Amino acid sequence: MFNLTLEEIYYVLQGRAEIRVEGETKEVVEGDSIVILPGQKHRIWNIGDEDLVFLCCCAPAYRDEDTVLS
Repeated sequence: MFNLTLEEIYYVLQGRAEIRVEGETKEVVEGDSIVILPGQKHRIWNIGDEDLVFLCCCAPAYRDEDTVLS
């Protein structure tokens, strides 16, 4: 999934995840933040035993029609 117009910042509030941004995969945990620039392909998924909870901040505001699923 990627968006051509907005910057996203994910902030992990709880749990463990892997995130892939433009083919680079990293493990993230509570307290980590990830910056996703406009047009970068990305995916996040839970790899822990507890729920993954993260805050997603978007600028400009998120709109469904801006997202491309691949």
